[in-house]
Amino acid sequence: MVHPSLLWALLLLAIPVIVHLFNLRKYKKEYFSNTSLLKTILSETQKTSKLKKRLLLASRLLAMFFIIMAFVQPLFNAKQAGTGSGQPIVSIYIDNSFSMESPAGQLKALDDAKQKAVEIIKSTENQGLYQILSNDFNGNQLQLLPYAEAREAIRTIEISSNRKTANEIWEKQIKTTSSNHSERKVFYWLSDFQKNQYNKLNHITDYPLTCIPIIHNEKRNIYIDTAFIYSPAIKANQDIKIIYRIRKSADDKSDKSLVTLTVNDAVKSRNEVVWKDKTTITDTLIVKLVSQDWQFLKLNISDPSVSFDNEYFFSFYLTPKPYITLVSNGADQKFITNSLKADDNFDVHGFGSLDLSAEEVKNSNLIVLNQPSQWNNSEKVNEWLKANKHVAIFLPADANLPAYNQGLTAIGVQSLAEWSPTSVRMKQFNLQDPTLQNIFTQIDKLSDLPSFSSYYILSGYSPRAKEVLISFDNGAPFLIKYSRLGEGSIYLFTANISSSKSDFVFSSIFAPLMYKLGSAAASFQLNSYFIGSDNSISIPVESNSKDNVFKITGKDVNVIPPQRKIGNTLQCQLHESIMESGFYSVENSDGVKIYQLALNHKRGESEMEFMDAGEIANALGYKNLEIDSGNSSYLKSLKAISGVNLWKLWVILALLFLLSEMAIILFWDKFYSQYLQSKSS
Repeated sequence: MVHPSLLWALLLLAIPVIVHLFNLRKYKKEYFSNTSLLKTILSETQKTSKLKKRLLLASRLLAMFFIIMAFVQPLFNAKQAGTGSGQPIVSIYIDNSFSMESPAGQLKALDDAKQKAVEIIKSTENQGLYQILSNDFNGNQLQLLPYAEAREAIRTIEISSNRKTANEIWEKQIKTTSSNHSERKVFYWLSDFQKNQYNKLNHITDYPLTCIPIIHNEKRNIYIDTAFIYSPAIKANQDIKIIYRIRKSADDKSDKSLVTLTVNDAVKSRNEVVWKDKTTITDTLIVKLVSQDWQFLKLNISDPSVSFDNEYFFSFYLTPKPYITLVSNGADQKFITNSLKADDNFDVHGFGSLDLSAEEVKNSNLIVLNQPSQWNNSEKVNEWLKANKHVAIFLPADANLPAYNQGLTAIGVQSLAEWSPTSVRMKQFNLQDPTLQNIFTQIDKLSDLPSFSSYYILSGYSPRAKEVLISFDNGAPFLIKYSRLGEGSIYLFTANISSSKSDFVFSSIFAPLMYKLGSAAASFQLNSYFIGSDNSISIPVESNSKDNVFKITGKDVNVIPPQRKIGNTLQCQLHESIMESGFYSVENSDGVKIYQLALNHKRGESEMEFMDAGEIANALGYKNLEIDSGNSSYLKSLKAISGVNLWKLWVILALLFLLSEMAIILFWDKFYSQYLQSKSS
């Protein structure tokens, strides 16, 4: 029933009955002589009068009954799967991801989906409750709405950067509709059904799910997939290579595309790309930077079909030359100094002890401890690490193991088990680690890999995360990186690098390795993050900023994200507080900008590949699944839950009984008198 609350009006049927009872006439007997004929006529008259009154009562009762039924609107339907007792519940998911921005027919795909959603709820207007769900999962989308509010919810859906998986959508629909115990529920998905989005549903029910594919006119899109800087060190007044990758869909027939690079709001380079028969192109742009500060870079490619992925933002901090502090007792110091000062890459300052000034530590990016003879200042090294300073340790050949081990374990490094006089050669390199990436590209062709006459064997446990970067030919580690979240890293060399015990300092590997260690220690590096609820951002902060509350500002955004400070690192969760790509600033509680973020939309929506009906069925794995064939067959499942509404029939019947009442009143006596005359004659 559409309006079951109006059933109380059936009580009004008592009114004609009451009127009928009060209008009953009592006949008084009068006796006459020889009245047999009159008695017969009187008896027939009484019977006819009673019949007339009863017919009038029946006509009035039935007329009122059908008028009430026309307002109540009872529904009649056959019992089917997903249907039964209760109020009809219609849950509609409308895909409003970026791919729905492209045309479908005369409308955008999203507008076409919204139009079909309105048809669905209109066909069950005022019969039940509705859930209107999009990728935004807003508050009003997680509750059941009456018809008017549901229609308004459809109207307000806009293109969004959010993107949900099939199970996320399905779980929200099931959870929301489960608040109503009706057995008459039906679910709809209106989407273009991209291949990389939908997977098998975990929660299986008997309720019907109808998928309505929104078909795009053209599956065209050209987009910037990614971009990064190809350089071990970023320096001012030198050419910097920017590598970018662009893609286009297989259906796009464009011959050329123009890629534009903007640096700090100024166009620095343009590059025309010729596609030919390719769908993916990786190319390079060269730019020279002058100012030593934050650099804001934006790549742009023109494409009218889908616009969200036409831009790619990234930023980095261009520092002065990395500042290296070298603490050494003079042993082989010149090799380290020369490798770092080659080509004027680093600013190197030498010291003879660990007693460094606070200003020196603050300026330094990397502190190199070259073969210290003793270890008695672990507290200072821990302070450097907590201040996010990186430390490289070269071990001496004659280390006092008990004293050294006490110092090493104090800073979270494994202890030295013994000194092994075994000759070894450098062999294995962890080229996936950023410290060694892009340095040893021809490592398999090198024939002069350095050798060592001896090395230290390590033992014990390290509370810091351990990663072996370089190993010997016997599998023992040579260079180990120890890390802890929120602190600087420790680079430990397990063999003595002195020229009398190794040819390492003369090899072609030593200088590039030192160069890479110094470059990796720079305070800020290239950063580019994707917008999304599952992304975490790590931001370096000062150690004295414990009580600060940091916020992100820019593009009409001023939000305080969920955050946690671990050492000198601030961990932030974006969730869905930022929905637009671009550049954003991280500010402390005093309003001082301490970091710059470059945020981009994920590229999952860029791939214009969509599933057909068979692929949708296989992907979802749902047994009670209906896929619209393009002829409005999606309205079929609505009839199963809404039933047949016969309100027009009730109105017609009410009118017929009202007319019958009028006919009885107007013509009954006339026809009856004619009947008596004919009988008497």
